[in-house]
Amino acid sequence: MVVLRSKISLQVLFITSCTFFLSIHFSHAFSWHTRHSMMINPVAKYNPSIKVLPTSTDDLRRTLSTSSTLICASFNSEEESSATSVASSASTDEMKFNARALATVLVGQGLLVPASLVASKLLQTPNGGFGIDFTVIDSNVWAIGALCTLPLFALAYFLDKIEHKYPALKQVTLATQRSVLGLLGRERRPLLAFGTAIALGLVAGVGEELLFRGVLQYELSSRFGAGIAVAISSIIFGGLHAVTPMYAFLATVASIYFGLLYEIGNNLGIAMVCHGVYDVFALFWAHWTVTGLEENEQNEIWDF
Repeated sequence: MVVLRSKISLQVLFITSCTFFLSIHFSHAFSWHTRHSMMINPVAKYNPSIKVLPTSTDDLRRTLSTSSTLICASFNSEEESSATSVASSASTDEMKFNARALATVLVGQGLLVPASLVASKLLQTPNGGFGIDFTVIDSNVWAIGALCTLPLFALAYFLDKIEHKYPALKQVTLATQRSVLGLLGRERRPLLAFGTAIALGLVAGVGEELLFRGVLQYELSSRFGAGIAVAISSIIFGGLHAVTPMYAFLATVASIYFGLLYEIGNNLGIAMVCHGVYDVFALFWAHWTVTGLEENEQNEIWDF
């Protein structure tokens, strides 16, 4: 019995490790792509302290003249005009719609589904990890899941109102807006943004919930109890969303909420709908707000 229990615990540990590394690799693929595949700010590479791209020749002269990394701060008018033109071009090219980044995120999140099914097979998780009472996501499940997003939206609204008092919260917003700029660009595209939000909400709602709640939380709960299971799976979930420390904390809180929905209803569909619907509207709202900013404000976000 002791040997069997040890073997099962090792299996859970193995699956948890696989979950961690798979999620790290694919969930952060977009973050790596946006940071490394875009054009480098041609001014900032000479002066890393510059955060906003100069928008005029005078601004460029003043900025470059204060840089300790420049041997000479005097440029003729032709050089100044050329540098300003390159900076403006780079700023525009950095924030165009990026289909490759979108495909990377969708594929990465989508792979969590087969990974979850393999894990559920190895661990013999009931009903493939969807929960014992899971049948189909019918109208009742949709209604309950949608209603369960209300506390999340209320929390988001509250945090938005106090954001100006806490730099850590502001960094969460900036990180989110930067990702949205890298994915959808600086121009407002309602149809594209909503379609993208639906696609990402679907793969995240299904893939992440199936892996973290349906398999990992269930298996941990059957061995160590619901409280420990929700805590461990949520800490891992938050760690995999550690864009900033505060972002990781908020993701952990959201994961605890999704975990409680699953424990109470024993139907993964409710957590899937709640997670997916929230992501759809959160992403669309982030796109809508960031595309309403001035160009210099968008540049500040991008250089964050």
